[in-house]
Amino acid sequence: MLHRKRYSSVNGSRLRSLRQSRGWTQVEFGRRAGYSERLIRKAESGGNLLVNTIDDLATALSQINDVVSAESLIEATG
Repeated sequence: MLHRKRYSSVNGSRLRSLRQSRGWTQVEFGRRAGYSERLIRKAESGGNLLVNTIDDLATALSQINDVVSAESLIEATG
């Protein structure tokens, strides 16, 4: 069974780019995802978030022909 970490660093620039491509403010994105503007700001600055929260953000950003995965929003570690 694959175990994911509980917290991960967000790729903030990718998240911001996707939000802006949808034409959403941080407030609107937060409302659509069910989170505060403060959390969106934290995410866009590359903060550590619960993986479940990153999943919620990916779901909110997803569109019919453009599905966003949580994995694509997690900062690659090397």
